[in-house]
Amino acid sequence: MAVLFFASAVSAQKVTRVKMVTDYSINVAGDDFEGAIFNARYTSPWISLKRSGGVVYSVYNDSLKNDTFNQFQRFTPNVDDIVLAETLLRKDLKQFVKKLPAVRFVRGPNVYSHLEKYARQYFGLTNGNGEKIILLNCFWDENIKKDGNDWLTEYYHVYEGGNYYWEAKVNLTTHQLFDFGVHGAI
Repeated sequence: MAVLFFASAVSAQKVTRVKMVTDYSINVAGDDFEGAIFNARYTSPWISLKRSGGVVYSVYNDSLKNDTFNQFQRFTPNVDDIVLAETLLRKDLKQFVKKLPAVRFVRGPNVYSHLEKYARQYFGLTNGNGEKIILLNCFWDENIKKDGNDWLTEYYHVYEGGNYYWEAKVNLTTHQLFDFGVHGAI
């Protein structure tokens, strides 16, 4: 009897810690990521499917042409949603960034090469087509942790900051990364 093993090109992420922080946020960590999952009850004017206020690049612009796309409902991501989002992020980010236009005056690290150094916030959105989307809000770990643990309880937004602060969206239904955007060029 032959046994076949298949290995994924990108291994699934492993969760090593899940800890309740507030009644609306959970701290989750894996082998090479740490973040805060915010449930559907958490509100902030920054949480939207609309493009971020910084410099936004998308190789999936066609997906934004549908008017129903900007109508959304919130959902509470579970650990499996985060594992899928992190897996897709790692799978697609390098190729995605290669397709972006060259940007002058954006300072900071190469996002893909230093992905493990970014803390994340995860917000679940369902678009008008019923597709589940994770809004990833990412920031340089060293900078954010100097300010304490507010990032675990409140949406953390930074104007400017270059590649130290960025957002992306991951469509869990279509398995597409889109709307990668840095928080301004400095």
